[in-house]
Amino acid sequence: RRKRKVKTLPSLDMRVCWVASRPDRLESPNPQVCELGLVNSYAMSCIQYGISPLLDCIYCYHIHVDQKFRRHGYATALLLAISEKYHGLPIVPIHITLGACDFWNAAAQWDPDRLVICKDIRDSEMDAEKIRFMTSAAAVPEDFADS
Repeated sequence: RRKRKVKTLPSLDMRVCWVASRPDRLESPNPQVCELGLVNSYAMSCIQYGISPLLDCIYCYHIHVDQKFRRHGYATALLLAISEKYHGLPIVPIHITLGACDFWNAAAQWDPDRLVICKDIRDSEMDAEKIRFMTSAAAVPEDFADS
């Protein structure tokens, strides 16, 4: 069995695009965040996510990379940047679609010591996930994410 080569991820800068409180979302009362991935000041990607009320994972709702930047590690670099921003929290994709399965499988195998990708949560599992932290009223402390 061959050992998988660990690919070096490209570098990118991150910038918060918007933050919104969405009471109907899984991460409520914490906000949903959209961050841009920038290469040479060009916004070539974005990721929408929220932090679990228990502060134990990052729910990833959407990730997009411009066509000309795809298949070069930028989406995985986005996930790693977000996970590291929140002190290594695992990423939980929200409803992986068929076309995205290969990406998520590759991201999960990239470097499991640095980036943890959990099984996705489907729409039918949202209520069970809410019950998991229903008694918790935790919110992300102001100093939880690095500025």
